Amino acid sequence: MIGKSDLIKQAKKHILVFDGAMGTYLKELGITADDYQDHPGCNEYLAVSRPDLISQVHRDYLTAGADIIETDTFGGAPHILAEHGLKAGAFEINQTAASLARGAAGEFTTARHPRFVAGSMGPGSRIPSLGQVSFDDLKGSYSIQAEGLLAGGVDLFLVETCQDILQAKAAVAAIREVQAKRSLIKPILVQFTIDQGGRTLTGSDISALLASMESWEIDAIGLNCSLGPEGLAEAVYYLGHNSPKLLSLLPNAGLPRMKNGQLYYDLGPEQFTRSMEGFARNPGLNFAGGCCGTGPKYIKMLSERLKDIPPRRPAKITARISSLYQSQEIAVSPKPLLIGERTNASGSKAFRELLEKDDLQGMAAMACSQEKEGAHAIDLSLARPGRDEVDDYRRLCFLLNTRCRLPVMIDSTDPEAVEAALKNLSGRSIINSINLEDGGAKARKILTLCRQYGAAVVCLTIDEKGMAHTAARKVAIARRLASLSLKHGLTHQDLFFDTLTFTLGSGDRSLSRAGLESLEAIAELKKIFPDSFTVLGVSNISYGLPPEARKALNSVFLQRAITAGLDAAIIHPGKIMPLNRIPRQAVELCDDLIFDRRKGQSSPLELILNYFSGKPETAPPKTRLRKLTSQKQLQQSIIRGEEKDLTDNIRLLLKDHDPVTIIDRILLPAMDQVGKLFGRGEMQLPFVLRSAEVMQKAVDILKPHLKGRRTSRTGTIVIATVRGDIHDIGKNLAGLILTANGYQVIDLGIRQTAEDILLAVRRHKPMAIGLSGLLVESARAMSEYLEVFSGSGLTIPVLCGGAALNESFVKKELQPRYQGKVFFAGDAMDGLKIVQSLDKKQAGSSKTSKAKSRRMPKDSITVVKRIPLAELLGLLDKKTLFEKRWQMVSKMSRGKKKELQLAEAQKNFDLLVNGCLRGEIFEPKMIYGVFKAKWDKPVIKLQFLKGAKPLELIFSAKFADRMMGNNNGRDFTVGLQVVTLGNKLKREFARLKKQNKIREQFLLYGLSAELTEALAKWAQERTQRAMGLAGTKRLSPGYPVWPELSEQKKVFFLLKPQRIGIRLSPAWQMDPEFSTSAMVIK
Repeated sequence: MIGKSDLIKQAKKHILVFDGAMGTYLKELGITADDYQDHPGCNEYLAVSRPDLISQVHRDYLTAGADIIETDTFGGAPHILAEHGLKAGAFEINQTAASLARGAAGEFTTARHPRFVAGSMGPGSRIPSLGQVSFDDLKGSYSIQAEGLLAGGVDLFLVETCQDILQAKAAVAAIREVQAKRSLIKPILVQFTIDQGGRTLTGSDISALLASMESWEIDAIGLNCSLGPEGLAEAVYYLGHNSPKLLSLLPNAGLPRMKNGQLYYDLGPEQFTRSMEGFARNPGLNFAGGCCGTGPKYIKMLSERLKDIPPRRPAKITARISSLYQSQEIAVSPKPLLIGERTNASGSKAFRELLEKDDLQGMAAMACSQEKEGAHAIDLSLARPGRDEVDDYRRLCFLLNTRCRLPVMIDSTDPEAVEAALKNLSGRSIINSINLEDGGAKARKILTLCRQYGAAVVCLTIDEKGMAHTAARKVAIARRLASLSLKHGLTHQDLFFDTLTFTLGSGDRSLSRAGLESLEAIAELKKIFPDSFTVLGVSNISYGLPPEARKALNSVFLQRAITAGLDAAIIHPGKIMPLNRIPRQAVELCDDLIFDRRKGQSSPLELILNYFSGKPETAPPKTRLRKLTSQKQLQQSIIRGEEKDLTDNIRLLLKDHDPVTIIDRILLPAMDQVGKLFGRGEMQLPFVLRSAEVMQKAVDILKPHLKGRRTSRTGTIVIATVRGDIHDIGKNLAGLILTANGYQVIDLGIRQTAEDILLAVRRHKPMAIGLSGLLVESARAMSEYLEVFSGSGLTIPVLCGGAALNESFVKKELQPRYQGKVFFAGDAMDGLKIVQSLDKKQAGSSKTSKAKSRRMPKDSITVVKRIPLAELLGLLDKKTLFEKRWQMVSKMSRGKKKELQLAEAQKNFDLLVNGCLRGEIFEPKMIYGVFKAKWDKPVIKLQFLKGAKPLELIFSAKFADRMMGNNNGRDFTVGLQVVTLGNKLKREFARLKKQNKIREQFLLYGLSAELTEALAKWAQERTQRAMGLAGTKRLSPGYPVWPELSEQKKVFFLLKPQRIGIRLSPAWQMDPEFSTSAMVIK
């Protein structure tokens, strides 16, 4: 057997290729019912009954070039074999199958080409998240299988075709336990299968899968089975850009079909391999192979095509927690991560009463309700005298696993209770908490569970002397807890430090600095542990104060803690307020109490109590609001998130104002103010959502008054909120304004995948797409969606908007990922202006001077590998580069100002060009050919070989009509050209990205884009000379006159641009990026 480090080393040097299908290939080999003996349909038993056949399968795949072969044990766990009456023989069957694969691999292994054996472990039909099997029973079953596979000599474990996170978690736990007993460490790969909607059978999206798995002790995360490669595109891009583990992809050969009563898969080896090669290049792979429908021919082609492609480098980890259904990044913007405290039996009377009644349904409902209040996660505490905490966690967490979309913080220091919860929660949880009260004995048990189940942990600043009161002691204890956690295999990103705070409402003079000490400790810990997180139970600060004083103090203290560096707050979102709704005097009094500032004889606490004595509320009196104009009242309703008088004020305003004007000049500025408060951290997300709800109600009231205002349809727009995001007020408002201005809006709703949007684009053929999202995760989703759009050949404009975006991010991060234009829409009115400005007749053509001569050329294909860069720089459009690409020169500037801008732009240009010349990063090349052609509307037929059937290129009917008129049905000549700036440029971008040189990347990208256009012009002149023509047009696939980007494959068939280092992706994109293809035609 080969060690773990050997295999992982190989996977980091080059892409390792797995074998293909076992079951479908066995059918191809002509297996009969007799081969199964008394166990019909049990492929795993064939290792016993027909070892020769299983060995042949292994050898066929090894001959084809597979680096890794899988054991014939997909259904080899005892709980699966029990269905065939073979449960008792599970160990022997797995050992025998592994030995067969080990023998075959040994025959083919050489010093230069080692072969590996993967122990295949499938899911079976019982799903723990649905209560069909317990975690412990499943783990026990997988333990027996893992023992057998290890005894047979496997090099790694492949937990594959998983459809439930808990099932995968049980398998991994079993493997780790078995390996620990044997003092062995073998790599573990985990692969899930997803449906066309991008979710597992139990409803997990790809972000939830990654968030759960990335903290496990496994080596690779991937996908297998399910769909063909292209059907997995969005999920592959997500994993490729976000996973800190190695990435594997083993899809089916497309989808199963029936023909003449025979089952087949709709992708042949060439189509399958083309798609896989595309993924190997972007986003990159470490393991590749096939599942159902793939045989040795597929693997042979795959291994040949991938052998020279470098493997993917894992992404930097992003700290996340998750539920069964979705993930949640810990670092939210603006802060903090809100952890709802209503499901805490110690702090919530309502929840405690439900627990004492054993009302599991009621407790689950209370947990779920916190999502609507704006919580990102929930704190779950179930310890009560006289109750079985372990059993309570087991039963409630099983229910919450499928009921609640929010991640769970398990608030218990009992290791047994914590493990009971972890065994029933699919997502990644936070354990609250560990401390050093007993010297760390209990903490060590909890940390072992955190490592085993991939959980994060809260470190309470308590030691053998008790709770720490000073910042210095809090920091010292946190250091000890961090050291202990790291020794148990956790990382800095797994840790939350709770510096604890004590009430300022007791009047105890010794606690008067409690708030300040906590804030100072938070600030210091963020300096010492920048990759870790801080958390507080905020409401402890106000314990014992009157309700309104508590609400104000909690809100002000939360804001000050965020300023100090607080990342997460355990709080009831309904019991805090944005600072703009607290009177200034109250804020100052709260600050005096928090920072222990005394003014005169009275203590800050006395002043607080006097201020709130007899006050029914802290917000400005509502009578004051009534004195405002209807316009101001409406705006205040939005900002404050209050519906009172909303309808009356809108009706009054409609008497004198156009409904569009009300939206544009009253509602939008109010939401803009909400956005500013949110951005400054003065309004938390729950209040933003309340404002959004009121805004939506205002818009709904106005809707009937907008109907019929514009009847002419000027175009169709598809809009959607991206994956994982439920916030849609901005999208809804944009849709309303576009509709009011005559556009047909197709609103797909929230949580839409890239594939959902592409389906809508194909159905509705819009002029543009609008993507919306409020969360930071949404920005990353948009980046991935744009790559998927590009991969599908889409070029229509895309508008991106939402709180997580800005214009710089859109230009620098989003635009480079898409071949069409990407716009930043700051608000709904920006979106309207952009849509109105779009040129719907954009075409990929270029016109030069009129014809000077016409003579028939000789047919030829020519490669030009040395093109003088100086000639290209002479053709480069500096105006476009400086004004549009770099945006260093404004169109509106004049005189001295313009001269200064031009001088600065030229200086950057000279520096960049000289650096590129020294580094020789540009390698301009071209390949072109001249062909005889004939129009056969809407097709140009190219004659490329004497006697061969002409190759047909398909153009738009309108363009074909015009060209046929020009040529009067005669034969004519066309040129085809492909150009590139070469592969060195890609390496230069990778270097700049690694060094985080964002500005240099931006400048180089703009220069490269314009230089590619200059190269295309240079090539056009060369091609038209070879044609004996002048005044030609340059047309590119994917533009309106030549609409199908897939026509690229015909250009590649004729010219073979691979000779100048260009490859075509499965989505018909050229690699390297700065390459273009075109037809040159008169």
